[in-house]
Amino acid sequence: MELFMYFDLKWFLGPAIFFAILMPFLFVFATWDHEMFRQYVLLPGPLDWGSKEFVLRCWLSRWVRTGWSSRNKLLAPRPRIAMQTKFTILDSEIANVKASLGTTSEGITSVPLIFPQVICSYLLVQLLGNSHFPCPVHALKWKRLHVTQLRRIQVDEQLNCLMVLIDKKLIPEGVEFTVQTDLFDEEGVVWQSSLYFVVPMANVHQVAIPLSQPSNLLDQSLMESTVGSETTSLRLPVSKERLVEFNLGGAADIERFSPWSEAPPRVTPLWMVAAACAAIEKHGKEIAYPLVCHSAVAEDDPVAVTNVSLTSELHCDVASKSENENTKLVTFNVSANGKTKLLSGYLRSVGWKYVAPEETDQTTE
Repeated sequence: MELFMYFDLKWFLGPAIFFAILMPFLFVFATWDHEMFRQYVLLPGPLDWGSKEFVLRCWLSRWVRTGWSSRNKLLAPRPRIAMQTKFTILDSEIANVKASLGTTSEGITSVPLIFPQVICSYLLVQLLGNSHFPCPVHALKWKRLHVTQLRRIQVDEQLNCLMVLIDKKLIPEGVEFTVQTDLFDEEGVVWQSSLYFVVPMANVHQVAIPLSQPSNLLDQSLMESTVGSETTSLRLPVSKERLVEFNLGGAADIERFSPWSEAPPRVTPLWMVAAACAAIEKHGKEIAYPLVCHSAVAEDDPVAVTNVSLTSELHCDVASKSENENTKLVTFNVSANGKTKLLSGYLRSVGWKYVAPEETDQTTE
């Protein structure tokens, strides 16, 4: 009798384990089609089951999105994938970002410049995992980030978030995509970012399609305008603990999707931009709103950018230009061990003032 129960349990456990492993894949394939516009009640976070599901979808995209490199698919216009949600910030997210960037202030009443891009990372994962996204995303490369902020955002401020895939073009490196994220209230847009990333394509020159130049490159004239100014080298402390805190604050490493295990934390371009902006602010270089932050990874050594060692000494070389005792431009260059250039960018005033619309009396006599 005991032998019979042993074999009976053995034959039951085998199929049960097999179907338990297969169920997530069956669910993903059964619900593969998505709407072009999706609304969420809250921003998805790193621990949400929906976020884990879309990381799996992104990982599967290499086998599901076949034929994307054909001429007809490349010539097809980009789909307008849009996602909207409420932009709310949790105290734990603020604490994690503070710990990651080394912010020493007791409390933060306003949102740091790059923080909205961090907290919206898993909304971006859901956009990339949308079934209408036109190519696999397992090998994409982070290139540039352009952020515009009109006024300071309070931590408890209620804003709406809209993320849209707005551009697709073929460049010498592959297919470049642009994702725009807007934070807005009843008065209009408060904060806006444009993220540029590339899906590499080995045979891009074999396709009979005219190639374009990459979008929105750094303005080299602005970068060179501070060459004669005094340069300050700011240290960017990096450690595994800081990077883990950054991920817990909402950041997603979109260059490395892993549904099976948590990818080891690494120095991502987004972390370098956020750390550089935080270091510049702590150093006392403040630019009045509205302001722009434009950053790009270095193209000299792409391997070094994606594989920054946690033991590296990261420094941010900062130079500024002022007018009437007001800082108008700050340029920065992030390098590893004083040699390898990893990322460059600038903060600048946009040169005009934000004026809130006046409330008008709608009553008529």
